[in-house]
Amino acid sequence: MRQRHKENIRTSQFLARSIKSQLERINRMEENLYDDKLSGEITALKYEQKRDELVSEKKQLENRLKKTDQSIGIMLEQKLVLFELSQKAADLYKNKSPEQKRIIITKLFEKLTFNDKSISVNYTNFSRAIAQNVLKTNNLLGGKI
Repeated sequence: MRQRHKENIRTSQFLARSIKSQLERINRMEENLYDDKLSGEITALKYEQKRDELVSEKKQLENRLKKTDQSIGIMLEQKLVLFELSQKAADLYKNKSPEQKRIIITKLFEKLTFNDKSISVNYTNFSRAIAQNVLKTNNLLGGKI
């Protein structure tokens, strides 16, 4: 997964660096604009107009940066951590306290029903996705569940 998304991560990092560079440029422009106002090179009205433009552009860039910072690289790492956790869940479950086991069960199943010595479950979206991917992997590897 890391290799497959390597280019997307690189693009995301490049975009973040570019936005940070633009923000630095705007900050310098704001400082220069203020200096121009103080020296009387521009009017107070012109200063306010230009400053408002810079502030608006700065907010847009900051919003884009927030979205970029939380993008592909972070999401990929989160998915990989969840995948690794799902692979080790049985071993981890054995060593947990009853309260911790209860939390794990509520994250995996929406509903548990016990009837005549059998248990029926409804998966959460998370555990359903894991189960579907495990089934696909087993089919690809020729295994049986």
